[in-house]
Amino acid sequence: MAQRRADAEYTFARMDVNRAHWTVPEIYAPPRDLQRYLDVFFITRGMSSRSPDERGRRMPEGASYIVLLRGRRCGVGDESTIVVGGAQEGIHEIPTWSYEYQCGVRIQPGAAGAILGVSASAIKNCIIPLRELWRERADRLLERLLLARSSAECVELFARAVRERLAESQQADLLAVRLARAIRGARGDARLATLAEDYGTSVRTLERRFGASIGLSPKQYQRIARIARVFDLIGASGRSWVEVAAECGYYDQSHLVDDCQQILGRPPEQFLRRLTNVASLEIGLVFEKNSSE
Repeated sequence: MAQRRADAEYTFARMDVNRAHWTVPEIYAPPRDLQRYLDVFFITRGMSSRSPDERGRRMPEGASYIVLLRGRRCGVGDESTIVVGGAQEGIHEIPTWSYEYQCGVRIQPGAAGAILGVSASAIKNCIIPLRELWRERADRLLERLLLARSSAECVELFARAVRERLAESQQADLLAVRLARAIRGARGDARLATLAEDYGTSVRTLERRFGASIGLSPKQYQRIARIARVFDLIGASGRSWVEVAAECGYYDQSHLVDDCQQILGRPPEQFLRRLTNVASLEIGLVFEKNSSE
């Protein structure tokens, strides 16, 4: 059975918000046999009670998701569906649903093809119904999820569906999985020539396999992973921007600001000021004020 993980701690002293309204996800670690393919299972509740002055946005990243959505859609009423989200180059708004409940799984970068049946590059910057990829299998999974009596049962149903899919598919490109992990763990620029040599391949082959398996180029993935680390450090430690820039391998603070502006659309301080909830940052979801600055 998947084990629930302790909630991550985010201080974000710069945020002047009422944390009682934060959406804090339940996070479950995948079973050992699926850890090569899956990062976390997650569940969020009470999304429909959020303020109309907020909007939910997904952070850019190289992971893909499968998510059950249950909620009320304007003009439609209660509705449930399962969607797939691919790797994203930039921050973007999630679909305009009032979700009461979400249950999903974050796929390890590099493992999307084995689980979803298409290359990660084919669903980059997309959110589509799972049925477009899994057909009747997606319908059966939705029926079972709607009958589930607990969060743990939902997580187990997702795990079972992934196992069934893996039994019928080709294996994940483990080179891409290992490379993504190496890039995330690198301080500063991870040089492709060095990585290619370490993994016994050429830079061209590395780039091709990485793009097909993750949906982003190694350079794009590295920039996004570094921005994510910036906000992890700022949130958990309260360090200065200068210290965080150095820790994450930027040349200086202005380099960090420029990268954040290009990827998130705002300098980091302004981005943080607009946020109303970062407790769900671990699953790539943030909330920000609708009003423009």
